[in-house]
Amino acid sequence: MFDYLENEYNPSPRLATLVRAPDPGRLQRRLSYSTSVVVDLPGTVAALRERQSKHFWSELARRERRFAEAHGPMTFTLTSDPDVLRRRLRDVRALYASRWAEEYTSLPWKTERGFAPYADALVDLARQGRGALALLDGDDRLLSFGYCLLEPPWCYLYQHAASPDPRYRPYGPGKVLIARLLAALIERGDVRHVDLMLGDAEYKREWESWRRPVELVLEAPDTRVGRVGLACRTAYHRTRHRVQFESPRARALLKRGLRLVAQR
Repeated sequence: MFDYLENEYNPSPRLATLVRAPDPGRLQRRLSYSTSVVVDLPGTVAALRERQSKHFWSELARRERRFAEAHGPMTFTLTSDPDVLRRRLRDVRALYASRWAEEYTSLPWKTERGFAPYADALVDLARQGRGALALLDGDDRLLSFGYCLLEPPWCYLYQHAASPDPRYRPYGPGKVLIARLLAALIERGDVRHVDLMLGDAEYKREWESWRRPVELVLEAPDTRVGRVGLACRTAYHRTRHRVQFESPRARALLKRGLRLVAQR
């Protein structure tokens, strides 16, 4: 849960951006896993706008204007209200399941059972001032969301998705939400860095200040059995990473197999 962010819900993450040395009597292997894109926030929204070209902002405004003409205005909300979160997290799960319906994802958000621990965690963290949900609504539905974990001066955008509905994709609701979220975090005053977390999507590169490598950390006892087990786990995770991230043909075969399983 929560990738490399360590908290009470993820006390011993296997992913890490800063890897500690193993305890005495333990072996450790570090495997390259992904990258983390970070946005350093300026002190004002005006300074944020200077990060992008005039064309970027005019295009964003044009898309919002066209959406409003066709469907009514877009509405952005950044909320930590537990009651609102409970209600809107149902919409978040539904949008996520729709977005990834035809794609493989290791995150169990496609089912209510798999999503429930993440919903409970965000509500609990929000009560402590450590969680929030960014929502972009329009046409009486959720267009895009951001699942945010707050550890000032950091905000971790753990999950972000936009509606795959072809009626809304031309308006770029995902890009609108990110721009609105960054501005809202500046106005909060206690966030200086936004970690866009795993991956190298276009919307992350648009706002990137810097990035850091993410590694998968495997450990085992420094014994004969531990060494053999660690070697097997290392080989397994290397193969899995190659299938998931590096081989389009392997991903296609995996998706076909998952669809066949789902149809049974």
